[in-house]
Amino acid sequence: MEMWTETNPQELEFAMSYTKLFCLVSITLLMLFNGCKKDDPAGPSNSAPNSPYSPVPADSATNQSVTVNLSWTCSDPDGDSLTYDVYFGTLSPPPQVSSGQSATTYNPGTLAHSTTYYWRIVAHDNNDHTTSGPVWSFSTTSGGGVAGMVLVSAGPYSMGADYQSPTSLPIHTVNVPAFYMDIYEVTNAQYKAFCDSTSRAYPPDPGFSGMPDYFTNTAYMNYPVVNVDWYDARAYAAWAGKRLPTEAEWERAAKGNADNRQWPWGDTWVAANANIYNNPADGYTYTSPVGNYPNGISPAGCYDMAGNVWEWCEDDWHDNYNIGGRPDDGSAWIDNPRGSGRIGRGGSWSGGSPYSRCAGRGSNNPSFRLDTIGFRCSGTP
Repeated sequence: MEMWTETNPQELEFAMSYTKLFCLVSITLLMLFNGCKKDDPAGPSNSAPNSPYSPVPADSATNQSVTVNLSWTCSDPDGDSLTYDVYFGTLSPPPQVSSGQSATTYNPGTLAHSTTYYWRIVAHDNNDHTTSGPVWSFSTTSGGGVAGMVLVSAGPYSMGADYQSPTSLPIHTVNVPAFYMDIYEVTNAQYKAFCDSTSRAYPPDPGFSGMPDYFTNTAYMNYPVVNVDWYDARAYAAWAGKRLPTEAEWERAAKGNADNRQWPWGDTWVAANANIYNNPADGYTYTSPVGNYPNGISPAGCYDMAGNVWEWCEDDWHDNYNIGGRPDDGSAWIDNPRGSGRIGRGGSWSGGSPYSRCAGRGSNNPSFRLDTIGFRCSGTP
């Protein structure tokens, strides 16, 4: 015999309402809890680091020193602190050689000559996000040379050009003996080592906006030194066992001896090949890291011979090549007593493309220090 319990309709309605309220509150709390989960797309988010960029040496660079230091640039869209894993070796993809380092530099030690190396950087933020950069490569110099320099072969070439009249005229044949030339412009790191060793004063800060403490900031160690006068450059060269290039050597290293090209890469201006004024394609407002434009390399294997910074040469300034006493053997054209101006070559980040042509010439007082002037060295085999 079934037994039924009679329920008051008002009590049943109240019980059902309470049950609905309990379910609604539970669902709401569950939604709030899930909304706070770190991985919920609708909740607070944190982005992965940007991909590492601006490798030094530049990707596909050649004739690199066997004691090269690697460096790169990386940032995080959320401002998170970053650490890096470094992959490096002669295989592609390269093996991991460093883990969790905070520095954006890596010293691989002394490398082998005539060898191609591959490297990659993986960036980690403090929210467990990871971004892997591309695989970059570079090759080292052949044995028997001078680290960081290329040997430019002896022979004649056509010096001067008619596009910068009259200072680069007449075009004339110069027979230059073999010489060494720095692959890169002298960097802040190199010049700082000289200052620290000799107690020479550091160069004045150029005051580049957004680039504080340009000379001593580790972020700019592979950028060209600026605000050095001709005497500073000459003293560094002597300390390093080198010398300043002659004007004839500089032009030979910039354009080769096969033709009388306008820029190191040829006769057509390519905006992405050099750092000059008002040129978005170069990616920089002021100076750029040395070796940053592999497609702008000269026939001799030198970087940044168009733009970035003007480069001091040994020679005194002469208004053109018609003046008596011009040497045609590649030696420096020096007056006795010495003239009031010194030669600068290559143009800079503050000048247009015409100033960066291989035969373009500039002059400045040897005592002037400017944020557009640096230098590179040469040597005698």
